[in-house]
Amino acid sequence: MSRWSGRFHPIGENEQPNDPSKDFPMRETFVDYGGKDREFEITLQDVQLGYLVEVDEVGKDYLGYQFATFSATSPYLALGDLRVKMRRALSTRHLEKRPDGHTLPAHDTLRGRITGDPDAEGPIFVVDGVPLSLQEFGRLVQTYEGWQFSFRFVDRDAEVT
Repeated sequence: MSRWSGRFHPIGENEQPNDPSKDFPMRETFVDYGGKDREFEITLQDVQLGYLVEVDEVGKDYLGYQFATFSATSPYLALGDLRVKMRRALSTRHLEKRPDGHTLPAHDTLRGRITGDPDAEGPIFVVDGVPLSLQEFGRLVQTYEGWQFSFRFVDRDAEVT
């Protein structure tokens, strides 16, 4: 009888079943919208009502991509959902660097997250894994002067649509 370990290989009769304490943390590489490999560290938190699986982009000091998913029943279900969420988010470019050095929205939607940096004044907006100061973000959205907008806040483990 084989059991699924979450690591893409079946377990034989003499091997142990899934063991989150041995499987987490782990590192995985995903390809972004431009074909660039991005390395992530995936961690598990056993929370009161289930399992929270979180991922941070390696080498970005929490100023790169971050994702999280939750499962009430299995860390491996949360891991599968996390991988789907990451692939979907990494496949879309939101920022375009112009030849003149300016950064502009690639289309009429920006998706990212808000974080802080002790060295920065104000919040940091992370879009496409790129940290933007409040001033940089303001210049970015100024291209839409006169337009309307909808600014929606979504919990970190929810899907941003």
